[in-house]
Amino acid sequence: MTTILSKHCSTVYKFISLTDNVLPLLTCSTIKKLSLNFVFRYDDGLSYFPESDKWLEFIMNKKVEDLRLNMQYTADLTENDQPYSLLEVQCSSSSILKLNCENCRILEDCVLNWTSLKSLTQEYLFLQDEHIKQIMSNCPQLECLMLHEFCGFNHFHMTFPKYSRLELIHHDHPRGDWYSFEGDIYFFEIVAPYVEHLTIFGVFNYMKIKLRDFSSLNHANLDLYCDENIVKDLLVSSCCANELILSSWLIKVIFNLMLEEDDISLPLLECRWLTICSYISKLLFPLLDNLLRLAPKLENFMIFPDMTYEDKDIDLLEDKKYLSFEENIFKVSLQNLKNAKLMPLCSGTLTSDATKFDQFSKFLLEHAINPEKMVIVPVVLLIPQI
Repeated sequence: MTTILSKHCSTVYKFISLTDNVLPLLTCSTIKKLSLNFVFRYDDGLSYFPESDKWLEFIMNKKVEDLRLNMQYTADLTENDQPYSLLEVQCSSSSILKLNCENCRILEDCVLNWTSLKSLTQEYLFLQDEHIKQIMSNCPQLECLMLHEFCGFNHFHMTFPKYSRLELIHHDHPRGDWYSFEGDIYFFEIVAPYVEHLTIFGVFNYMKIKLRDFSSLNHANLDLYCDENIVKDLLVSSCCANELILSSWLIKVIFNLMLEEDDISLPLLECRWLTICSYISKLLFPLLDNLLRLAPKLENFMIFPDMTYEDKDIDLLEDKKYLSFEENIFKVSLQNLKNAKLMPLCSGTLTSDATKFDQFSKFLLEHAINPEKMVIVPVVLLIPQI
């Protein structure tokens, strides 16, 4: 059951009436999946959440296994959207296997206890440390946890063996007026010895992330904006990953670290797959050289352009520290490299430096001892004519 409501109250009333009449007709003992998208604006001073409470209590009694909720209302254009507070029966269920909550709220006195839950996705949510502790201790079957637009807790200890996938997208203040950052710096610690797939994506302002014990990490996708001082620590914590994906922003920060610190020591990477998002240019050469030296087991390498990248550091090319790299650049031997995929950007107004791309391609062919395949896929960016 999925609904999309207009802003007109008459439409809301019709939907409520229809749902009230249809739900009692369900005679099945269990419901595999329910998707309720109840986002509305009211002008009469009434909230319709009591109606949805009644529906969801009925559904929970049917032992629903896959529950997806997007619940909120807006009182007027000057107020924040108000989230839906999960019922106690929703916070403690033995039937739910997959739960996705958007614009929902967990009350402080609620105890989270999902004994069969395997996948949990929370979007636009304020979570306290106590809530996280309950999830970590009361959900022994949990395999996948995804938090989008979240805040409110500092410690994250995933210690059950089945916890294999963690996805964090945007650390931010969710909609609603029950919490405020007020410019404070968050210290966010994650302990996840069994997590194999890690994704940290988006903006993590006012936060210092500390990754501890990711000894089982196999795939790490680091595509985030954060405090530049923690970038090296993020690399150290994810260096054991078999597959590593680095964003253009991280590439740029690492490059700046190389310029600013003569004795910087980056961690030795265990990855056999390395993907980076950046243009192939002279600016990138020293960092590529450094990364490839740090990845002696590398078998597969891919580089593709970041469409949002703006080359604001071109003036650094004349820096004396940069020039000192040139005489030793690309002397590394790629003993294990087998496959490479290069994606230069081509368009009418934006083009990768063809000379630098040719130099880099030549370098890969010359230094890869046992190559099997190189694929070059031009990315065509069409600029509309004005």
